[in-house]
Order: sequence, then structure tokens, then C-alpha cells
Amino acid sequence: VDHSDFKGVAADGSPDTLRVSPARPSSSEHGTHVASIVASSGYGSELAGLNPFERRGHAPLALLGDFEAFGADLERTHEALVDRGMQLSNHSYVQSRIIYDPWAADLDRIVRGDATYGGAPIPARPQVWAVGNNGSRAQYPSVSAAAGYYSAFTSAKNTISVGSVSAPNGNLSAFTSLGPTLDGRIKPDL
Repeated sequence: VDHSDFKGVAADGSPDTLRVSPARPSSSEHGTHVASIVASSGYGSELAGLNPFERRGHAPLALLGDFEAFGADLERTHEALVDRGMQLSNHSYVQSRIIYDPWAADLDRIVRGDATYGGAPIPARPQVWAVGNNGSRAQYPSVSAAAGYYSAFTSAKNTISVGSVSAPNGNLSAFTSLGPTLDGRIKPDL
């Protein structure tokens, strides 16, 4: 988490204060990669032999929260949204088991703002989820034998499902899960 691209950029061009709170030392490289697509300042681009700020994220001034996976857990969701003021969450882990199950229904309630924790409402906020990596082959064979179409691991209706494309050519990545969902809804959304 203590990455130069997650710090603000001072007037002299040097890294400033860390824009991650809470910051956990046990964060994964995958989570850091995904967060940098969104919120990298691009400060480290030149160190990688690129143009200045070439690897700047889409929202380089955004504040980041580094939370353990909370999915449909009401206590953790309440902490992130109410206690920490999170406006949007990204989840790059498996959401469900392909079918629309009670867990997915709970996520829909949370995203709509119909959930409470300790009697306090949890405000409606968008959640972005990775659609999964069951495209050309099943990455999670113990979860489902599905690969290719109908392999989307984002069965909740109100969450935003994101697939993968190859950056150099814009083609669909071979590994990305594909929709529609088993009940016929179009997923991924992006």
C-alpha cells in the first residue's frame, strides 16, 4: 500500500501524503494493481521508463480505502460506507456461485440502500465486481464446471460487473468470464 503512486503529488513534483486509509500492510499485489488503474497518481511512470504520469489512473486524486473483502457482510459494509465515508467499492474476488443466491440478493439490498446494521441504514452506494476468469477455461472448477458463456461470477442484479479486454488491441481477454447469467440477464455490464 505504501506505493508512490498512491501518494499525492506535491508542488515540486515529489510524492506527498498517502491517499489510502485505512492502509493495511497485508494488502495483495492484485488489489494494488486494480486500485492503481482507478487512482494511481502516475508518479512512478518515469521510474518505469515511461513518459511522466503515463500510468496515471482514471481518478488520480481519489482517496482509497484498503478493506478486507466485505461483500454482503453488513458490519464491514457499514464500517466502510458509514464510518469511513466510502462512495464506491471495488471487489476483485468471486461474488457468487453463478446462480442468483441469497448472498447475491443481500448485495442487491445493500446497493439499493435497503439494508441496515445495528438499526442504522446503510446508504445506497455502487459496487463494482470482477466478472471472473472462467472464459476459455474454468479457473474455479471446484465452484462450477462452467467455462465460456454463462460463467459470470456476478449474479447480483444491482452491482456493476466488469469483464476484461486486452489493452493493446481492445479485444475480449480469453480468460474473462462471459454472460449472460444463468437466468438470462446481460452481464458483464462493462
